[in-house]
Amino acid sequence: ERNGTMSGGGSRAALGGGMKAQVYDAAAEQRLQDATSALQGVSEKIASLRSECAELKRQRRDFVKQCDKLETTLDKLQIERKSLPEQLQELEQRHSDLQESVKPMAKAEK
Repeated sequence: ERNGTMSGGGSRAALGGGMKAQVYDAAAEQRLQDATSALQGVSEKIASLRSECAELKRQRRDFVKQCDKLETTLDKLQIERKSLPEQLQELEQRHSDLQESVKPMAKAEK
């Protein structure tokens, strides 16, 4: 196929020239598809990480709540523990007082 030129000589257009452009476009298209695929993979990874992060945040909130409950329970138990010696002493005193009050009754029954 001949193309006319201003000098009139004309030149032969390489049929492969158009094919080279198509090959280049195909290569560019492949690179675009590869990049799009890679981007999709990264997007999916980001979504997965966000989901994991949200789950870890939820677990952390649950853990903090449980920690708070345990600390409150521990504080209550420590207060109770501090009062146990006093309570024991009071019970021992009541026991002693009851034993003393029972002695006269036991003597009366004999």
